[in-house]
Amino acid sequence: MIATAIVEWVKDCLRRPVSWISEHPADLALALIGLAVAMLLLRWLVGWFPRGVALRPVRAPVRVGNEPDPPAGMPNHQRWYIESQKRPEFFGDCYSCSFVEFDERGDYLDFHQHKHAYQKVLGLAKASTRSKPLVLVIYVHGWRNNSQSRDVVSFNRFLSQLAAAKALSEAGSRVHGIYLGWRAANFGNTLADSDPHLVETTDHFGQAIVDPERRAPFRSLAAFLETLGYWDRKAVPERKVAGTSFSRTVFTCAHIAKRFAHNRVLLIGHSFGGLMLERTVQNAVVGELIGAWPSSNHAPHGANPLPFDLLLSVNSAAPSIYARQFQSLMAAHYRAMQGSNPPSTEVPGTGQPVFVSITSEADWATRVAHRVANSLAWVNPALRRKYRADDYILDVQWGTEQPMIPQYEYYGYTPGHNPLLVNRFIEAAGADIEATEAEELPAFNASLALRVSRGAPLVFETVSRAKSGVRRSYWRVGMPPDKPALKDWGRYKGTRPIAWNPDEHESAYWIVRCPKALIGDHNDIWNESAMQMYAAFIH
Repeated sequence: MIATAIVEWVKDCLRRPVSWISEHPADLALALIGLAVAMLLLRWLVGWFPRGVALRPVRAPVRVGNEPDPPAGMPNHQRWYIESQKRPEFFGDCYSCSFVEFDERGDYLDFHQHKHAYQKVLGLAKASTRSKPLVLVIYVHGWRNNSQSRDVVSFNRFLSQLAAAKALSEAGSRVHGIYLGWRAANFGNTLADSDPHLVETTDHFGQAIVDPERRAPFRSLAAFLETLGYWDRKAVPERKVAGTSFSRTVFTCAHIAKRFAHNRVLLIGHSFGGLMLERTVQNAVVGELIGAWPSSNHAPHGANPLPFDLLLSVNSAAPSIYARQFQSLMAAHYRAMQGSNPPSTEVPGTGQPVFVSITSEADWATRVAHRVANSLAWVNPALRRKYRADDYILDVQWGTEQPMIPQYEYYGYTPGHNPLLVNRFIEAAGADIEATEAEELPAFNASLALRVSRGAPLVFETVSRAKSGVRRSYWRVGMPPDKPALKDWGRYKGTRPIAWNPDEHESAYWIVRCPKALIGDHNDIWNESAMQMYAAFIH
């Protein structure tokens, strides 16, 4: 309140005529001092991350050859590369994470971060073996996060789950993450000292991996002010950050890992991070996908020619207009790999989805806030054209009267909330039973070890804590859904979308809708059940 009053007083002074200002220099000086005090007070209340500054710069002499690891004694929250301690529950020696940060125009804030990350992946890939593969996880965070925020802690905890998973390799896989950071948070992080994920990762690394001085003293105020910056932050991944440097890091690190076929590469994006992936990675892979289509003189080795095994987008905040275009391309890719072109034999791996977008039905930010924020999209002349229903949208007969779908309908929804695009639902596959906390990691391991027959639905289990105690739940991923409410939801002017008939119109791009029990809200993407669900898709 004090800061607001000072700012209003300063604005009132500055609105005065120029003559008044020249006649009252002392008042002007006092107004400017008041403004500076207000800004300092606001900065103290919520913290502040400056623009154009790397939060984990490479503080080491620049070398022509290899970039050095952080020196001994440097605090973990300052490091551009962190490595956990050896622990008995890890099948490998440890897990680690590199950081690469981008400015608001998509360029490197510190190119040496990228260079070190690439060299680290190269070294780990060369040291990998078939019995001890490298598991590389590249992650793009979403809104309200950066390289000193809660997501750093949560992502590294996910890496620890992979490192402790027996299913990846009996001998022990080497797990390494790359955290791609951008200024999606303007204010200090909202982590509490008692946060269980912070406590666990601090134990793994020996000290905190995020800067304790970067926390917002008034977390609720910081969260509220971040919410007001939605439109400003959305424009960054959609039109600015998505570019050459971002793609360079993703593809150089992924390609160098996949030079050894036994290694695994996962690409994950959350919220606006999912939007960033759609604006960069999806466009970058079009040539590789089409170049792999079978022809009379070319038979691909597998259905996935890309340098990553799975791209997973969670609670994507991207307008679904981009997903519509890519889902259609992936449907064409699926048909090509089935043998619609010579040779007429199906390419191995055709049944696997390459891209998976998972959205919680309880995600208020993408279900409501995104819809409200883009409610005037219909006013934009660039979004007023209409699609024909037979343009891979609705299951209609050629030559019949067809409804027309305005393009702004796609811009106003995110992929997981657009009935025209969702082609998988996750529903309960049985009643819950009692469990114990000790069964959480085995449930994660069981999801990674799943074996699913071609054409059979994906079924997995989760173990999670709730008010009623620890529960084991069973889930099925399929189409069409069993719930009548979902069946009614999936219609457009009385007609089913093509996505509801995967037997005839399958796509290697799954857009999945999951219940609140798995992901409770927009940012609840690293709870135990959610990570066990990701493991089921990673299998």
